[in-house]
Amino acid sequence: HARAQFLLGVCFVKGIGVARDVAEGARLFHLTADRGYAAACVSFGGALLSEFAGSDPSQKREGALLLARATRQREDSASSDAALKQLGEFAGEREVVRACCIGCGQTKEL
Repeated sequence: HARAQFLLGVCFVKGIGVARDVAEGARLFHLTADRGYAAACVSFGGALLSEFAGSDPSQKREGALLLARATRQREDSASSDAALKQLGEFAGEREVVRACCIGCGQTKEL
């Protein structure tokens, strides 16, 4: 049911069939990402890295971890590719790189 929950989040974010509610969409993305659904990891992880999260380092780390998780889900290559692209956009930010490396199992200190 993770896919259905994710798609409901998309409906809330875009206002498709329901009143637009970005906060509810983000909540559903977060729940679905916690269940490991790759598309949700990309959507919510990307949102946490963007202006949506501001400059909160903990949210940026969580976003990078979610994107790293999506890159490891080989059954969904489109989500994996999208996650890699988004991580590349933030490659200059030390905390993002560190969280991504930890998320991928690299524990060597940067």
